[in-house]
Amino acid sequence: MRRILLTAVAVCGVFVLGISARAADEKEIKGILIDTACGTKQMSKDNPEESAAGHPKACVQKCVKGGSTLSLISGKKIYELDAKGAEMANKYLASDTGNTKAIVVGTINDAGNKITVKEVKAQEQKKS
Repeated sequence: MRRILLTAVAVCGVFVLGISARAADEKEIKGILIDTACGTKQMSKDNPEESAAGHPKACVQKCVKGGSTLSLISGKKIYELDAKGAEMANKYLASDTGNTKAIVVGTINDAGNKITVKEVKAQEQKKS
């Protein structure tokens, strides 16, 4: 009986460690939502995120309807959103408050170029 109890405690411990390690991998990334076709063009600029900020939301929505995937440009890095994340980002962009500046919460893949998205939310607007 004692051996079974110790085994159960060990298994639970490994399970809890696995969950906390996965949560630790989750990141909040601030950036600009953009269709991948236009986003790759922005990457040749000196400041891709700043350049992408001027890209119209209407163009992003049009290109996505045309089959382009969605990405997030943060600094000088572009991340492609997974299918679920693209769906969330499309809903965010379609909302009245949604603009291309966003925070994407998720896990970055090992190659560092794709995000498994958990949440898409607005960046706080700076008050002037």
